[in-house]
Amino acid sequence: MKSLARNVKAHATGTTLFGGLKTENGRFHLKLHLLLPITETLRVLAVSRGIEARNGARRAADIFTTGSVPPEILQLSEDLQFCIRLVLRQQIADLAAGRSATTLIDLGLLAPQEKRLLKSIQARAGRLDQLLFDYLFH
Repeated sequence: MKSLARNVKAHATGTTLFGGLKTENGRFHLKLHLLLPITETLRVLAVSRGIEARNGARRAADIFTTGSVPPEILQLSEDLQFCIRLVLRQQIADLAAGRSATTLIDLGLLAPQEKRLLKSIQARAGRLDQLLFDYLFH
């Protein structure tokens, strides 16, 4: 369980020194900085509670029903779904422009409210390792 939990902490935070989203050529690596940490957190919590669901949203719902986790677990399900929609939208745009599809999101193409939501999700993701520690090892 500890090895699985360490994977969440191993991912870079994806934030700059001043709290902005860290980019590579104007793009944010959504898979590395958000999808993997959220998915792995849900996976670790599910395994620790004997939950067999494989879908992130289902895992979050099942984990929440155990009653031993904070309500933000359900928020992780919504965060995961939002991030997946962003990735799919970016991949469609990349393919239409003749580029390879990746999980690098062009922040310049996001609406202001999408950027704010992405920053909120990033802030929650930055606390996932503490959430795991609190609910697994205390």
